[in-house]
Amino acid sequence: MIDLNLTREEFFARCFETRFHHQRAALREVVFGWKDVNELLYVMDPGAHGVRLFQDGPVDETKFVETYSELGVNRRRINKEALYRLMGEGGTLVMNRLELVSSTIRRLCMSVSELCGAPTIANGYVAFDGNGSFGKHWDTHDVFAVQLFGRKRWKLYEPTHPLPTRHQTSRHLKEFCPPMPVFDDVLEAGDVLYVPRGWWHEALPMGEETCHVAIGTHGPTLADYAVWCCQRHLRDHFVCRKSARLDDTASNNLVGVGEVVAEVIANPVTFEEFQRDLVASERLSTPFHLEHFVAPRRYPIDDETELQINSMLRVDVDRQFLSVNGAEAPRDLRIREVLGCLTVRSHMTIADMIIALPHLSAEEVRAAACALVMGNRALIRSGSLGPIS
Repeated sequence: MIDLNLTREEFFARCFETRFHHQRAALREVVFGWKDVNELLYVMDPGAHGVRLFQDGPVDETKFVETYSELGVNRRRINKEALYRLMGEGGTLVMNRLELVSSTIRRLCMSVSELCGAPTIANGYVAFDGNGSFGKHWDTHDVFAVQLFGRKRWKLYEPTHPLPTRHQTSRHLKEFCPPMPVFDDVLEAGDVLYVPRGWWHEALPMGEETCHVAIGTHGPTLADYAVWCCQRHLRDHFVCRKSARLDDTASNNLVGVGEVVAEVIANPVTFEEFQRDLVASERLSTPFHLEHFVAPRRYPIDDETELQINSMLRVDVDRQFLSVNGAEAPRDLRIREVLGCLTVRSHMTIADMIIALPHLSAEEVRAAACALVMGNRALIRSGSLGPIS
């Protein structure tokens, strides 16, 4: 769904964690509008974990959320009059974790994950006017800003604390933001802007309707890998099991521990185990296709249906232990071979799989692809399970 006009290799060589990238018309189609925003407001939880408002800082939810009684049960809902008034006065509507409630936004997240090989989440921002949501700040994760409709002005500034981790926020450091932006431009509908973590930025409404989604990537850092190594492997070594005595001034043990840590972290086999652990722990949800389960003859998979592996982690794994979405691949070799195609190429049509696997019959490939969709290991990227006319 997103085309940055960069291959994955080019993205990592030119941009990843080092340089912003602005791509005009990166969305291949218009995918989101006011109807979608209104539907999300109807179903999302009002308050800190769902829908929020910002106007020169966060707006207290008591100003736009009300409690009411329904059949003897207290419920919460957005007060429409208050919401409209606050947004008319320059407030920004923020909708958190849209990938959990919108299949469209989830597909956008998967497109970004396919590029950068990391889990992603998405927050939406809707406004008509005002000073933006947060002022100048940096994020502790990479952000892909996708302009869905309307326009918004973005300013980017060079980082002063490169590659911050989760606790290293800019909240009390705003005076250190450089005075001159290195990027000052307007995102039109369909544009995408990649902002590496640590880059100062601000997004400003322009007195007109605007909606963008910020897709944040949340991959592990090398510090996360080092912590994982220590938790998983250090107790296997005798020197690391010795007591850390507070009155011990000898350094021999510390040197020994350092040597063990260096050996474990630098071992490529250990890093491969770390990758496997990440893949095995991943859990994603996909749309349901109940009609195919209850009436497979009436709702067959079309050969032009394009499937994508249901994973946000792009890792080449041993086919003998192919774990996707928290489950090992079925032992059926036909299913494993179809899943192997998706592991290598990320997404393919059924017709392409039939060509790529000439030793299997077309029906065997279709059945295997269907089993992957039903088993939550693959998702339908385009096309559908439509009824026979």
